[in-house]
Amino acid sequence: MEARATELAERGFTSIWIPPSYKGNSGGLDVGYAVYDMYDLGEFDQKGSIRTKCGTVDELKASTKKLRDCGIQVHLDVVLNHRIGGDEEEEIRAMPRSDDNRHFTLGETRTIRANTKFTFPGRQDVHSQFKWSSQHFTAVDFDLNVPDYHAVYLFEGKVFDEKVDLEKGCFDYLMGCDVDVKHPDVQNEIKRWGSWYFDHPNCVGWTRTGDDDHKGGMAVLISNGDAGSKRMQTGNAVKTYRDCTGHIADQVTTDNDGFGNFLCPGRSVSVWIPE
Repeated sequence: MEARATELAERGFTSIWIPPSYKGNSGGLDVGYAVYDMYDLGEFDQKGSIRTKCGTVDELKASTKKLRDCGIQVHLDVVLNHRIGGDEEEEIRAMPRSDDNRHFTLGETRTIRANTKFTFPGRQDVHSQFKWSSQHFTAVDFDLNVPDYHAVYLFEGKVFDEKVDLEKGCFDYLMGCDVDVKHPDVQNEIKRWGSWYFDHPNCVGWTRTGDDDHKGGMAVLISNGDAGSKRMQTGNAVKTYRDCTGHIADQVTTDNDGFGNFLCPGRSVSVWIPE
């Protein structure tokens, strides 16, 4: 990407999307969606390689800097939903649910074995000392006791979020070790990771499209340097947004495709919500 940044800018590209740039379960071959270690951006020998599919951490930094220097916005994809490729097994009490309908039980609660401990031995506590275990997840889709049996195992004491798409009855569960975002340790760790990750780019942003109870969603931007902006898709066409933090006085109206140019002050945050 670094070598072609100038060419892309000359061809008229104004933004580029990059899949998750941290270490996935397949190491350097993983596109990033089989999330293993979000603190490894191509720096540690884990899952069979040092590099990710985006290269080493130095190559990633150089590429994103060159793209921005050429006037191209960089959108880095992030997946917080799950983890795959745990380093150690645990025994967990769980109830099997149908993969076709997560409301349909396939039997009584039982003890299963699953790779739910993520200790990251290749990173050895660099950047974070947090270790993931079964308490930080809600479900898995495998039991090492019966590897050929297909089910989603909901952990004892856990529930699926019902304010989600109704595909497969409840699409809260997607794959791997499903992260329990209600757990306070998980919430704190995600915030710590965000603070660490945002040290690499200058201005980052993300959007939520909303649901039945929260119409219109929101757009959030954070900058650790100069003031910046992001052209982002909200999923809501021709809708007016305001910065509820009060940092930006002007409003933003999305176009017919739901895109808007959202602003953020230097070393600050802006939270854009619909009027």
